[in-house]
Amino acid sequence: MAIISRQSDLDLNGHVNNVHFVEWGMESVPRSWHETHFFCEMDITFRHECLSNEDITSSCVPDEAKSSVLHVVKRDIDGVELARMHSIWR
Repeated sequence: MAIISRQSDLDLNGHVNNVHFVEWGMESVPRSWHETHFFCEMDITFRHECLSNEDITSSCVPDEAKSSVLHVVKRDIDGVELARMHSIWR
């Protein structure tokens, strides 16, 4: 999923607020997964800051056997991983 960080995503320090990484990670989950699973919990590691007007890609890999999803949010220009998330579903 392609994203462009916006001015309105920024916190007082000029970095994208961490809650947006969670939103972006969850947006990459396929609708079909949402229709058959219920979100329970998430573990997230913030790896690098993001600024306004940066092109971002959010992707995920669902694991049906474990009822979990691995999410990665990366900056397009240099491939830097901004956040990695692991969500658990029922």
